Amino acid sequence: MAHNKWMRWSRKPKAGANRDGRAESGEEIRKALTQRGLPDLLAGMLAERASEQAVRLESPAREAFFDGIVLAFSLQESAGAALARNLQGLREVERIMGAFSGELGKLDEVVGVLNTYIHRLKNSSQEEDGRTLH
Repeated sequence: MAHNKWMRWSRKPKAGANRDGRAESGEEIRKALTQRGLPDLLAGMLAERASEQAVRLESPAREAFFDGIVLAFSLQESAGAALARNLQGLREVERIMGAFSGELGKLDEVVGVLNTYIHRLKNSSQEEDGRTLH
């Protein structure tokens, strides 16, 4: 068991009870988490794990602990949504760059044709200059 310097001056709670002496069940913790906006399924999964920590805390600290759990998962959810938006934007940029690359390929082909045409004109004008008698 890890040593907590803040716990050494207080009495240890009984197993299954919080510092107020009241038992904190997983169901009560689940309700506390769902009241704060956490989805029921997620609150149920977290309730058992949170009960291990919640029994060691006094009421105000326990409430802050539950608020922290909800805040962490709401931040995770918003970060996931931002990631999805960024991924969608990245796909759009990739699509635009692919289209731009295709257009550049067409432009390169046209420049090549024009270059060939100019070389032929230049060569034909030089040949005509060589055949002209003055």
